[in-house]
Amino acid sequence: MPFFGRKEVTPTDLMLLGDRWLPTAVRDGWVQTWGVDLVGTAAIADQRWKAVMGGESKAKSEVGSPLGDIFGAPYRWGTTVLVYRQDKEDEMGGPITDWSDLWRSQLRGKVILLDQAREVIGAVLKSLGRSYNEGDLQAVDDLGQSLEALHRQALFYSNTNYLQPLLLGDAWVAMGWSRDVLPILPRRNKLAAVVPQSGSALWADLWVRPTVERDEADSQPNQGGKSLDISQLREEWIRFCWTSDIARRVTLQTTGAAPRFLKGDWGELEKDNRESSGDRIRFPKGNTLEKCEFLLPLSNATKKQYRDLWGGLGTEPTP
Repeated sequence: MPFFGRKEVTPTDLMLLGDRWLPTAVRDGWVQTWGVDLVGTAAIADQRWKAVMGGESKAKSEVGSPLGDIFGAPYRWGTTVLVYRQDKEDEMGGPITDWSDLWRSQLRGKVILLDQAREVIGAVLKSLGRSYNEGDLQAVDDLGQSLEALHRQALFYSNTNYLQPLLLGDAWVAMGWSRDVLPILPRRNKLAAVVPQSGSALWADLWVRPTVERDEADSQPNQGGKSLDISQLREEWIRFCWTSDIARRVTLQTTGAAPRFLKGDWGELEKDNRESSGDRIRFPKGNTLEKCEFLLPLSNATKKQYRDLWGGLGTEPTP
């Protein structure tokens, strides 16, 4: 993917791409459509997947309307979580359960926030009972005041170094991504993590087809002399990833959950999991997951509102 300038690369049939990069990749022609109908499969029955799979078209779609071309096929997903020092629960006023806890007076200067306007402002929106994808921030009462109050709680902002200060005791609570937090919980018994009860942001890794020129045709003979249909193999690979056995392995052995579990129907998976310290973020409850949202593209007017709010905090806006 030419995010940082075009380079000579070996043509690739499939690659994984984060859902938040997909609209940019679609807009700039870096990925191509799947050319097959993947919607309607039981593994991605949750309606939230339709918007994510549509790439840039999701910004123009409405609930119940056709989404057009499919650019991404879900592989796994996770959430934005709150990780905290459970040995400091008494000093911080109790365990952390929701975004609203971040405003506790005991946490002044003890909170690390992600350096992402959509994540931080979105958390404030959720605490106010609103959506991550609000179209008009100026219409949300108390948003600016709540954001400034949260800013005063922050020790600093970071997308990469938010766990070390927790381990050192300099911070007591941090906002982070489940893919980063899950691997460390079994080794750090002082830390606990939770998906906020009022709902959180969802992230996903998607299988995409890079737009590259290939010397070979999409159909070529294999060693047995039979025709090998590359497009069919791509589709079969995706459906293989969505089978129940592979979905179980993805969920238990990687830092994300398979697409079919977005509704929180975990079945026997929780019993099969040995990493009990991460259960609350590996297996979020269904009533919490229902309130979680993917971050959808914003209009230019809403982007400006984000820049104005974020810039008013004295931080550099993250695109």
